[in-house]
Amino acid sequence: MTRLFTLPKLGNRVKLDSVSLTNTPRRFVYHPTLAVSYVIETDHRSISPDEAAGRLAGVPEAEREAYLPDPTQYGLPRAPAGTWVSSVRVVDSKLPSEGFSLQQLFLDNNEAAFSIAVVPFSARNWDLHLVVGTAQDTTLAPKSCTSGFLRTYAIHDEGRRLEFLHKVRAVAPRSC
Repeated sequence: MTRLFTLPKLGNRVKLDSVSLTNTPRRFVYHPTLAVSYVIETDHRSISPDEAAGRLAGVPEAEREAYLPDPTQYGLPRAPAGTWVSSVRVVDSKLPSEGFSLQQLFLDNNEAAFSIAVVPFSARNWDLHLVVGTAQDTTLAPKSCTSGFLRTYAIHDEGRRLEFLHKVRAVAPRSC
């Protein structure tokens, strides 16, 4: 459970809302003009629900729950060191107390999300896009990674839906 604090106006009471998340929140940004926020979640030594389900492909449906408990209560399944699961979540800032998650996109290729920003691009008529900074195959000690990327998402439906546009390599190996 994560708590989001907002200060609508200086001098007003602090507004506190709780949002149920799958992974550990690392950073979040608000859309500058819409009541939507974007959260990056990242956990080390975990795998995504899709990957966990894929590993249990041979297990009968009735027995899967014993191997794959509810991630909102017990967290995601553990994995070896150097394994990361990350996602980008769109949260309705007007209704976060109801856990109103609009969309969650999991990252692939063992990428860990570390930074996020809403950015206007002049080549696209100054439309706002979400840019997420990731590192692939990150190790904590010694700190290193094989690659760093900037993932760009188009913002649609009044900020409520993201569309992946492209990923560009931003960091050379070992300099993460």
